[in-house]
Amino acid sequence: MLSFVRPALVAAGCALVAAATLPACAALVDPDAPSVLLNNGQVPGVVDKLINRGDYNDALKLIAEGLKSNPHSAQLRFQRCVVYERMGDRDKAINGFEQFIRTYPEIPEAYNNLAGLYSRNGNLVRAEELLVKAVALRPGFALAHMNLGNLYLAKAKNAYNTAIKTGGNKEKLNANIELLNKLLGE
Repeated sequence: MLSFVRPALVAAGCALVAAATLPACAALVDPDAPSVLLNNGQVPGVVDKLINRGDYNDALKLIAEGLKSNPHSAQLRFQRCVVYERMGDRDKAINGFEQFIRTYPEIPEAYNNLAGLYSRNGNLVRAEELLVKAVALRPGFALAHMNLGNLYLAKAKNAYNTAIKTGGNKEKLNANIELLNKLLGE
């Protein structure tokens, strides 16, 4: 299974998010402390907190308010896609990440997360394309390398299953599949 990038880790990759210098907006408040006004630079941290505890509706509300005052925030747009994925709305997450990589093609975390969604939907070809792009953008992106390795293991498993269906040596192929299942944690 492919692993996703946590929203907080994207902050380093979002060079376009220089929002900390923008003024606070009255609509940007911490849901845990409504009397606390947030500036644009604080919003992603509060959104991360909401995502981590599963308060997805509050996270989406805060993201929407944050994007009103900072419409070009790559981090908030990324976080919105993560919320959709965590809520189980894969279509919105996929569409959001596809739009994200068109707008911010230089941020490899989005390719990694989108690859995970495609992989879960069984589209290993698209997942591989995205992971290869993530690694090309950041050769030291260990998580994307790990996910690419796991993807290749899953593709090998599929090939072995096809070999069984087409008359291959079931005993040997099943032994290989069992090894792959252990590697994949299945």
